[in-house]
Amino acid sequence: MNHKLLVCIDSDGCAFDSMEAKHRNCFGPQMFSVWSFGGREKEALEAWNEVNLYSSTRAVNRFKGLALTLQKMGIDDWEPIAEWTKRETALSNATLEKETHPALKRALKWSLAVNEAIGKMPVSLPFPNAGETIKEMADEADIIVVSSTNPEALKAEWGNAGLLPYVSEILSHKDGSKKECIARKLQEGYSKDQVIMIGDAPGDYQAAMETGVHFFPVIPCKEAESWLEMKRDIFPLFKNGEYKETVEKIKTDAFFDFFSQFGK
Repeated sequence: MNHKLLVCIDSDGCAFDSMEAKHRNCFGPQMFSVWSFGGREKEALEAWNEVNLYSSTRAVNRFKGLALTLQKMGIDDWEPIAEWTKRETALSNATLEKETHPALKRALKWSLAVNEAIGKMPVSLPFPNAGETIKEMADEADIIVVSSTNPEALKAEWGNAGLLPYVSEILSHKDGSKKECIARKLQEGYSKDQVIMIGDAPGDYQAAMETGVHFFPVIPCKEAESWLEMKRDIFPLFKNGEYKETVEKIKTDAFFDFFSQFGK
């Protein structure tokens, strides 16, 4: 704890322009290496993208997203996978390796295939203005990554972008939910009004609200503008204790307006 201020940042789709490519080229297509969709592969991809990109469940943990997609497609494995996500807190491959249910073994096979596919993707880059903003904030705040992405990919992406020196900690799905990760940081001594979560999904907002910290949205399709606003307007307000409910509500309302267009 080097500063009184703590900035928690989601990675895929928030700081890095990687979310769309990973879901369209890795997460969705790798379902076909494990499950048969009887010629409905296009429908399955559309279902995956709807759940994980274009609805209120955007950026949900991969296994929760898998269960929701399989349920939409009528694949029986969805139920044991969904039940597992409800009883486990660390939703990771390491946790899943301990399970013996055939459906969970298939989920692990899929998840490992996803990681392998992601590892072969071109290096992801930060959104315009994101890197510069993060570097500037690091002069006055502790920066941590709070993401549901696998830790190896996070370290590679942030390292390739030259941002690791500005980050004090990387927390992934192996460390628990975003809510749990933020709650643990609060236990280290940070004050709730001096912590902010920056994210691009309703789940990021929920984690912030459930832990009582501030939230600033990176709005999908307006990422560069959001990061510039964070640098010029929001971070100065936040560090001076002036990021009040009225301003935060305006930003949050604009954020949810984006998702309202999908009606889900």
